[in-house]
Amino acid sequence: MINPKLHLQAPKEAMDGDIKGDFPILLLFSVNSKRIQYYTGISMPVQYHVNFGITDLSRRKKGLKYPWNNKWQQAPAAKTKLDALIRHAYSIETDFINSGVDQSVDLYRAELDKRFKGRGANVIKKQSIGDRISEYLQYVQDNLTHNSFRNNQTNLNHLRDFMGDRLNTTDLNLIDEDFISEYSKHLRDGRLNNTVVKALQILGRFMNYCRDRKYISEAPRVKTGRPNDITVIHLTYDEVIKIAYTPMPSLALERVRDFFLLGCNTGMRYGDLAALKKDNCHEKQIEFFNQKNGETQTIKVPYTDMSKLILSKYKNDGSIYAIPSISNQKTNDALKEVAEIAGIDSKIEIAHKLGNGKIVKETVTKNKLISCHTSRKSYITIAMTLGMKESTIKSITGHEKGSKAFHKYYDVTDTTKDEEMKKFNR
Repeated sequence: MINPKLHLQAPKEAMDGDIKGDFPILLLFSVNSKRIQYYTGISMPVQYHVNFGITDLSRRKKGLKYPWNNKWQQAPAAKTKLDALIRHAYSIETDFINSGVDQSVDLYRAELDKRFKGRGANVIKKQSIGDRISEYLQYVQDNLTHNSFRNNQTNLNHLRDFMGDRLNTTDLNLIDEDFISEYSKHLRDGRLNNTVVKALQILGRFMNYCRDRKYISEAPRVKTGRPNDITVIHLTYDEVIKIAYTPMPSLALERVRDFFLLGCNTGMRYGDLAALKKDNCHEKQIEFFNQKNGETQTIKVPYTDMSKLILSKYKNDGSIYAIPSISNQKTNDALKEVAEIAGIDSKIEIAHKLGNGKIVKETVTKNKLISCHTSRKSYITIAMTLGMKESTIKSITGHEKGSKAFHKYYDVTDTTKDEEMKKFNR
């Protein structure tokens, strides 16, 4: 039996309440161990999902036939259409078995299109730009690494914020060169050049995806510009300890602090920390899988005294996850507050290129720049400063042998060593 199920394709940020909007409902089932994700053409506002706003995954309802709650006014009409689709899916399975046809994903899709969508164009609404973005993100999640998915998701959230209600339009040709020019100006407002370049690169990939699937005849040209090296924002060992020993005024900030400190002691990325389960925490080390360039590698991270203490704190909290987490965006916002409370106010000069090409230098306190990724950068710089072998650090962080990204840490650690050596002159 194919056992079809309905699923709302909404990212974690939407389920947590950070992003609003309509997201597509998919029909999921397997054929000969291959998964089918069929776009039903029906979308639903995320706030009507039964698990909307429930951040504790252990409390989310599972195994429900329909993903919506009783407040969604369009539920009866959606139920009628989706029940018809499910009946078609079962009917196709029966026909294939009776006729002796070898079942395949492509055949199922073709038959569903013929029987469900072909029975009346009014049954399925045309896909909106928001639907296409969700479809693209599902493709990335299914075919690329988790970190690639998070990168695409974060950058397309910039596009979602910029478009607002225009996400509901069905005409992808709205995203033309004039639109891209306006979007580029929007991105430049208060953002570093690298952020602008990355967001435009992801937009270009999304439009190429739509072109390859014949949603548009031609993808518009996206001028991204070139990324430039930026200052590595990291904390010193003393600053990490300062954050660790500063009491937080709320449980929420305490959890964000602990999440950040675990990153400082393991070198793990936000996505890997958020997905870390208690089962990954063994007696002597943390073990988890990391995907890079199509290959899966096992990462083993020995405990420090601090990482042991943090993990033991949440050992019996009833969740399958090793440490509580919130969305990347909310974590970044809260971390700035954590750093300010802890007095992380040392000043650093950063030079960056704006989207218009102008080089700007400014002096900023660290608490204004701290983010989730700062923990990983801090781990690497502290480890190098303490004299850990480069090969050991790379085996823990997952960097490849000839990683160019790793080279920027040499200048950072040389500067840090100079500052530390000055302590002998006191």
